[in-house]
Amino acid sequence: MQFVGTEPNTDTIPLYDEVVGYLKSSIKNDEFVQNDIRYNRKTQSLAGHFAVIRKELLEELKSKSVQVKYLEDWNRIKPGFEFCVKEAIENPDSRRMVAYNTDNYYETFQCFNLIQFVNTGRNEFDMYVYQRSCDVDEKLKDDFIFFANIAQEFYERTNHKITKIVTIFGNVHYEIK
Repeated sequence: MQFVGTEPNTDTIPLYDEVVGYLKSSIKNDEFVQNDIRYNRKTQSLAGHFAVIRKELLEELKSKSVQVKYLEDWNRIKPGFEFCVKEAIENPDSRRMVAYNTDNYYETFQCFNLIQFVNTGRNEFDMYVYQRSCDVDEKLKDDFIFFANIAQEFYERTNHKITKIVTIFGNVHYEIK
């Protein structure tokens, strides 16, 4: 995986904008206000939600560059990712294809904790990502680009195409301006 750039991706991606619209609508409907002490701000938040990156959006996201800031995450999950690749080649029906991003969790508090690759029985794979927290305005697009590139790397290494990424959020939010 190639890491380039340090600026957030600002390209307009209509299918991505639909996902953001859905998330913001969900947050607005069931919102609660949180005080984010670390960043001295208030956020509109929603606990326990998900977003699905379907095939068309996934293809578009894979064409974008991954920011350098994700290199540390990649290095943490890489041993687990290597296990998943080996397992997918040897036993594509395995339910143990999980890559954890938990090295020194209580020191780094990274936003996504794990990725799981699942054979769907439809001759394709899904990728599930558990994310403890996500800022829709500040970080979501870059996260999705990173996840899409992991899906592409999985395909290139195993010849098993990922056609859907499901991201499960412990908390999804945006800043009240």
